[in-house]
Amino acid sequence: MLRGSAASHRKYSIDYAAYFSARSGNEQFNAERSSGGRVSLYLPEQRLELGLSYNRRLQETQENFYGAHLWWEPKGTAFRLRSEFARGHHAQGYWVEVDYRTQAFGGLDSFIGRFEPVFRMQQTFRRDTVESDGLPLVNTQRADFGLDYNLPHNTRIITSYARQFSSAGNRNIWQTEIVYRFLFPAWRGKSK
Repeated sequence: MLRGSAASHRKYSIDYAAYFSARSGNEQFNAERSSGGRVSLYLPEQRLELGLSYNRRLQETQENFYGAHLWWEPKGTAFRLRSEFARGHHAQGYWVEVDYRTQAFGGLDSFIGRFEPVFRMQQTFRRDTVESDGLPLVNTQRADFGLDYNLPHNTRIITSYARQFSSAGNRNIWQTEIVYRFLFPAWRGKSK
């Protein structure tokens, strides 16, 4: 993988990534031969990121995959909007997610400020019924409602309820997780 910054200015930055993946049949580290990349534009004053991506599968059935994303975190708020669109040979879809943490009752580290309600909507549209992309075989819509709690020291409790609608049958999806993010320094810092 090759990644970096093509341009970095006070008002915007453009980042890129390009990769090539060799085929691996190893059971633990399975990989297909493919190549692709992405480019993104970040506007720091608006706290807005727009990006495009492309992937080409180079073995067996050769296919192209395209994607786009938009992420926005308005300055001075704890609101976030994230979304992605992807299109493959057999299906296409999108998801849009919003979450918000209030600062009104003592800030983000208060008992109330640690709660983070989340809403996510996603849809998948089938173009045919060929099973090569890991997506549902029928058009599917799903709405997720979540309530996360942000504990100190990079620990989060994540809960969600989702309702999935499709011609293959509607279903409820309940999920609860505890996430802890380990942070390790890459190298030892210098003392001042």
